[in-house]
Amino acid sequence: MKHPLAVSVIALAAVIIIAPGPARADACAVVEREMTFGEVALKQASDQAGYMKSAREFEAAAKKAPGCAAAQFNLGLVLEKAGQYEKARLALLKYLELVPNAPDAAAVRKKTYELEYLAREGTGTVAPTAAASQPASPWAKLEGQWCQVGLCRNDTPVFDLMVKGEQFSMVMRPFYIHSPTNCKIGQKDILEGSISATGAIQGTRRSGGIRFEPRCVAGRLPINQWNYETSPMTGRVTGQGAILEFTFNQYVSGRPHPVTLQYQRR
Repeated sequence: MKHPLAVSVIALAAVIIIAPGPARADACAVVEREMTFGEVALKQASDQAGYMKSAREFEAAAKKAPGCAAAQFNLGLVLEKAGQYEKARLALLKYLELVPNAPDAAAVRKKTYELEYLAREGTGTVAPTAAASQPASPWAKLEGQWCQVGLCRNDTPVFDLMVKGEQFSMVMRPFYIHSPTNCKIGQKDILEGSISATGAIQGTRRSGGIRFEPRCVAGRLPINQWNYETSPMTGRVTGQGAILEFTFNQYVSGRPHPVTLQYQRR
């Protein structure tokens, strides 16, 4: 899929796309239009009516493509923001039914329990308006789409950044390429951590890979299952939020090599 929205699996406060295999990606390809509508509506939302408008678009995607796990996930989390807790829970349960082995399955399952409690207690069936919301994080302005400096083209990876308080999650939309032997492999990076008041970043980077055919030369990657390598990460926000800089280890033949990369808005 051209993953129209992808975000934090930690905060579970916004929208994520998981693509565990080509079948799921194909299932979502037919609803790119509806998913994009949902993304645009979510960006404009500031109250329950706005979130419900976004939810209707994701619901349309889920109905048109019942096998698209991303549509169910997006629908569930937007419904939560709209205060529709029971409907949100059911959508996330459907997501787990479609991708039971997703990397975020445990976190999503916990979220369904939270929603079950909120629905049972009748806690705020209406989402708070912008005026009633808690003060936004000073780094909330960083939210949006990012790409690596020097590689911001239509055919290169896109990262979606979400911020909640001091915590952030920057998730690369799964990026698929063909190896020299014409084997389809995928890559997905997740950068998570905290941003201090001065813009210093501490966290971890998880770099994931997947292959879809036994003959692929990327033999260390499991077939149809994401494999992640985790590395400590430091960084900083520079240029008044215009540039994000991260330093972490990349592993070559099993050996760590320090790398510093910069990202800019897309």
